[in-house]
Amino acid sequence: NLNIKDQHQVALNQLILTQNCLIYLGKEISSDQIEQFANCQVFYLIAPNLQVVKEQALSKLKSLFYVYSPCLTTVDDRGFEGCFSLFWLHSNCLSVLNDQAFRNCVSLSDVNLSSVTYMGSMCFSNCVSMPKIKNELLEVVEGQDFTQCYNLQRIELKMKEFKENLILQDTQPQLMMDLPNCAEIRFRKQHFFTVTQRTSEEVKQSCQTQNSQLQVQKELPAWINSYFSQKYLSQKQYLHYELNSVYKQSFFPIHGFISSKIKSIPRRAFYEARSLLFVECSLLKEVGESSFQACHAMRRFKAKLEVIGVNAFHGCVSLVEIDLRNVSKIGNGCFNYCQSAVSHFYGHDVDVSQAYFSNSSLLQIVGQNVKGHKLVRKEKLKHQEVIVEEFNERNNTMMKIRMQHLLTKTYQVAKYKLKQI
Repeated sequence: NLNIKDQHQVALNQLILTQNCLIYLGKEISSDQIEQFANCQVFYLIAPNLQVVKEQALSKLKSLFYVYSPCLTTVDDRGFEGCFSLFWLHSNCLSVLNDQAFRNCVSLSDVNLSSVTYMGSMCFSNCVSMPKIKNELLEVVEGQDFTQCYNLQRIELKMKEFKENLILQDTQPQLMMDLPNCAEIRFRKQHFFTVTQRTSEEVKQSCQTQNSQLQVQKELPAWINSYFSQKYLSQKQYLHYELNSVYKQSFFPIHGFISSKIKSIPRRAFYEARSLLFVECSLLKEVGESSFQACHAMRRFKAKLEVIGVNAFHGCVSLVEIDLRNVSKIGNGCFNYCQSAVSHFYGHDVDVSQAYFSNSSLLQIVGQNVKGHKLVRKEKLKHQEVIVEEFNERNNTMMKIRMQHLLTKTYQVAKYKLKQI
């Protein structure tokens, strides 16, 4: 009984869930609207008209990996809090981020802060995978906004005034900064600082008096944050190739570990290597106890593993890609708190009863002879692509469609020319 205008308004306010993808056309979204999807595996939120995320609106979507909301300007208190799997928020219009807006978004790695003019208290607290802060509009930045941002490697801010000194309690030991207006900066531990020439003399002095090493450059080194080794051809200083060089003193954090020789990695070898993004080891068969524990930002692990030690990947909250088809021995707690793991596939008899705990996105554990978990299945359940860095499946499909169109057009032109002969 609705007229056309009313029908259109109802459609705009509807949320549509289609195979792990939630589509919303409204301008504001609230927790009441999301409640019905709290127990669903929502990987993507596509909201082209969304401008405001209301208080705690999306905090129950624990499996949310990607948000497309190009018009989003405001996130109210705790709007995304506890979205453990959220990796990428696609918006260039963010302006107002209220208290604890992204608190405990432990996998968040890609968010554009360039347009932000207000940031509430503890806005990014415990965003343990977040690699950088860049903004030229904020007038005030408080240290508490970025507490427990263990992977923070790069800070580029131009505050006009300070409410208090910028105090960053937990960051990467290798830290790059451009802070021309900052009066003072304090840290807990020793660092390798890289700063620009325009960084204030007060900051440079602070860096030199904190038992740290300092290098001053005209501009900061080129920034790259990729999960694939081929992206680092011109920036190999971010890569390591030998185990004994992993913790070598350097001004560059480790992003990738690559080896064509190593067959096993000893216990705690990469423990709390929080800047590590990927591993590529073609001959690697075994990883020891806690070998990659608390590698919060690591998303890709490319190796044909056979043995996984106790707590080997414990707390790898961003890990989405790992090959388990050859694994025959698996240690207790090895995938505890892997919040971004969706599907694990085993090709051998394994008991996983003690291997998983607090896996908010885990949808299935697939294997013919796997036992010990309520999510074990013999057949794969289809789901949306799990994003590593970009949408590979979608990009490949679009490439095939374009190629088909090109071949069709070429055939039609050739056919037409033949008729003219």
